[in-house]
Amino acid sequence: MSVALSGDGKLVLIGARNHTAILWDAASGNRLQNLPGAHRPGHSVALSGDGKQVLTGSEDKTAILWEVKAPQAPDARPVSLVQIFKGHAFRVKGVAVSGDGKRVLTTSADRTAALWDTEFGKKLQTFKGHTAEVLSVALSGDCKHVLTGSADNSAALWETFDRQEASDLPGTYRPVSGVALSGDGKHVFTSSLDSTAIQWDAATGKDNPNVSERTHWPHLRPGPKRRRRQSGHLRP
Repeated sequence: MSVALSGDGKLVLIGARNHTAILWDAASGNRLQNLPGAHRPGHSVALSGDGKQVLTGSEDKTAILWEVKAPQAPDARPVSLVQIFKGHAFRVKGVAVSGDGKRVLTTSADRTAALWDTEFGKKLQTFKGHTAEVLSVALSGDCKHVLTGSADNSAALWETFDRQEASDLPGTYRPVSGVALSGDGKHVFTSSLDSTAIQWDAATGKDNPNVSERTHWPHLRPGPKRRRRQSGHLRP
């Protein structure tokens, strides 16, 4: 199950295990819309900052962008299909949409992340380097940085339209299941299945001990490290 909240806090989007994506009114708790195409199993969802666009990721290797229309009734918010993003080799695991709705990010079990143009559905950039499926993704407010978390126990910070990683963050003990990125791209947050949540400085690659919460499971051991390329890597 995944969940997303609009920037104004008025809408909540939930992607459930029963293959549905549902839009809710946050204040009343009323169901506003079941997204069409629910026959496609969906695990990842995102909302644009203004709540006007909804993004869903699916096991059929696609992501779909929807436009949320103005309410026609107190408990109804119609939606219309804007774009279908096709190009991943395996299921889509994570999705993100830019604040202005012009860019979409997807991650996949094919070990890549992709940046897309929403108007034409064109793939603008592919991010390669993880050695296992990419589980989570975030986009900075200026769309210049992409953050990915992977089942290879690592997170990577990328500069858009640059083929090299800006930072390869130190590995965790388990898959990196959640990531977040500040609007200016300077602060990175990761959460992992090893029961840690860590804040990183994007410039130095070091964590902030005043914010990070580490509660390692004692029986776990560090996972394999990723092979690092020559340029742009930061080490603590």
